[in-house]
Parts: sequence; structure tokens; C-alpha cells
Amino acid sequence: MTAHALASVLIPAYNERHFAAAFESARKQTYASLEIVVCDDSPGTAIEETVRRAADARVRYERNPARLGFGGNFSRCCPLCPVSALLSGRELGDFVLSHMVNFIGEPTTVLFRRADLAPEDGRVFRWGGRDYHCLADLGLWLRLLAQGQAYYHAQPLSAVRRHAGQEQDKPEVRVGCLTERVWIVGAARSAGFLATPALVRQALDSVRSQVDHFERGETHDEATRSTIATLRAELEREATTLAKTR
Repeated sequence: MTAHALASVLIPAYNERHFAAAFESARKQTYASLEIVVCDDSPGTAIEETVRRAADARVRYERNPARLGFGGNFSRCCPLCPVSALLSGRELGDFVLSHMVNFIGEPTTVLFRRADLAPEDGRVFRWGGRDYHCLADLGLWLRLLAQGQAYYHAQPLSAVRRHAGQEQDKPEVRVGCLTERVWIVGAARSAGFLATPALVRQALDSVRSQVDHFERGETHDEATRSTIATLRAELEREATTLAKTR
């Protein structure tokens, strides 16, 4: 691990299929004072073997002694690198989009200059002609990140309450979240994020994985199945277009 690293790339890892691409993307970062922290929550050994083969001194590997699950793995990974850092807005945006997880935080966690906020058609959460609900915060963060750098402060300064009636836990909202994930890839690309085919492909793969997880998780009505089929078709079209650019 880089001594006194000023920036950390956290990889709360579970999916062996996509880990190698995410890990390689992190290792390609050129910022000198960087560490990469891998928290392995997978059932097998493929992730650990990939890390060991890399023999990268910037990497810190931590194997969870027991399965922690999605939230638990993130919670374990974050305290392992309590650093604050000034980051490139586009690099941070690309990292979030590639993993399709809002590492930046909920609306209560971010401070920004009022002058940097430019509502589209007078609507704060509209981007590219679409109004975001599930990803309203992430869409706003990306628009701000496109303008310059971001300062990440490691100390927790806010909290988010979870409860049984959470809006985003409703089935109709959850499928809407998947649709917005497809939208935000296109909007972000138009704003200069995901500038390489590899980054776009990783973002699309992350969306596809979340669609797979949602579809397997429960029984869906006809309208939801139709929406899922439409999302898959759109992801396939994007993948086909990318393949032609190679």
C-alpha cells in the first residue's frame, strides 16, 4: 500500500465475474498517492487470486472472516481508508458510474456552491430532458462533478434513516431505478463522462447485473416483466454499438 496515500479506491468485492475489470480499472489510475482497498466478501478464491497475481504494492486486500452482505461489506471497507482527498470530478464520476453505486452519498452529505447549480428548465433533478427520482441525487452530483474537482472528507458527518416504508423499496420504484440507471449512462456520456468504450462497457455491465438481481429476486407482474425486457433490449443495443467501435 502507498505510504500516507491521499486517495483510496475502495472495491467492496463479491461478484467474481466482474471483479477483474473493476480491479484493473483501479490499477490503471495514474494518481501517485493512491491506495486500492479490496474487501472480499465472495464465497470463492478467484478474487483473492486475482489480487495476489497483480503483486501491486498499492493494493490492500482484506478477506471478510464471514459473509457480510452488500451493506456490511461497504461498511467494513470504508473505515479501512479514513483519508480526505481532492479528486478529479470526472474520475470520481467515472468510478461511480462504472460500479453503478452512489459512493458519494445522499442529498444530506454533499456541500456545493449555489452558483454551480444550474437547474434544467427550472428543475433541479432534470438532466437531458428527463426527470430523475431514484437517482436524483446522483444525477445532480455528476452535473456538479463535470465542472471541476471534488473534495472527499472521510469523517462521517451525516446519517440516513432506513425504515420499512422506504420509498425506494417499493417494487414500482425499484424497477424505475433500473430505468434511470440506463438513462444516466447516456446523460453522463453526453456530459463527458465514460469517455472510453471500456468504461461504458463496465457501466453497462453493472446495470445489467442489477437488472439480473432484480429479476431473480421476486415474482413480477406483466408490466414489470415488459419493462425489464425493454431495458435488456436497450442494454443489448448499446453493447452492440460499442462492439462496432473496437
